[in-house]
Amino acid sequence: MVTAPVLAAPSRPRHPLPAGACDCHAHLFGPFERFPPIDLKAKTIFAPFEAYQAMLDRMGFARAVIVQPAAYDQNHHLMLNALDRSNGRFRAVGVKDPTVSDAELANMNERGFRGLRFNELVTAGEPVALSALERLAPRMRELGWHAQLYALCERIVDVLPKLLSFRIPLVIDHCARVGPSERTTNDLAFRSLVNRFKDGEFWIKLTAYRNSKTPPNIDDMRSFHEALVHANPDRVIWGSDWPYLSMLGNPPDTGRLVDYLIDWTPEEAVLRKILVDNPAKLYGF
Repeated sequence: MVTAPVLAAPSRPRHPLPAGACDCHAHLFGPFERFPPIDLKAKTIFAPFEAYQAMLDRMGFARAVIVQPAAYDQNHHLMLNALDRSNGRFRAVGVKDPTVSDAELANMNERGFRGLRFNELVTAGEPVALSALERLAPRMRELGWHAQLYALCERIVDVLPKLLSFRIPLVIDHCARVGPSERTTNDLAFRSLVNRFKDGEFWIKLTAYRNSKTPPNIDDMRSFHEALVHANPDRVIWGSDWPYLSMLGNPPDTGRLVDYLIDWTPEEAVLRKILVDNPAKLYGF
């Protein structure tokens, strides 16, 4: 039997979210007797559909995007179950290698999947790296899917011209893994990424706490957040990263993460783009 820690209830944000707000990055786990992990060495936490729904309601999110975690490898039974139960509230990003059948992709698309994730930083499970995208891109393009990329900033900058040639939307995870522990906003790789980002050729997912040196206080990430939002407010989205597998010992408070987003994004119209308009366009809500 799998055992895993359980998250405490988060605080409520200080300010209400705009109607239609979307949490664009979260993972589900369990119940483990019904949805056991495929890779028992990967991180898990008890975070089932009901707990995530409760968090969304407490925060004020109307919509959400769930992302396949490493513990479930390429088995999407839990994700499909959640999509079916969400009554259109959820979309999903899966993990599949190029051997996946057209029939399986079609079934995933019909039930709410809108992209595949390519990962070069998490080694649990059987990660599908950026190199697999070239073979999958034609079928993803037919479905209207995007590729979600999890890699270091300099790696993304290096391969971006080739990835853009595949002519599918690209979504870069977790602020492209930039932060004060590794670089400043004047870092060459970050500046190169921002300059390309201004042209609207790809999307970036804001998940600032992942890259902070001082959580739960993440003010050291503000300059990176502001640089990305200023560069292209029409191509940024926000994700909680609930249930915080990278910080199981001291997980952040989701309500406070929302507060940071609102404090760092004082323009109401820009905040609405990040939380409502941009996710609706990218995920087809």
